[in-house]
Amino acid sequence: MRASKESKVRTSDSAIVPSRSVKHSIM
Repeated sequence: MRASKESKVRTSDSAIVPSRSVKHSIM
């Protein structure tokens, strides 16, 4: 579930919200 969410967020919010990607990675 986490991998799916991260993949989607990284592909969708990767260039839009890079900050969120980093926060998800640390969490």
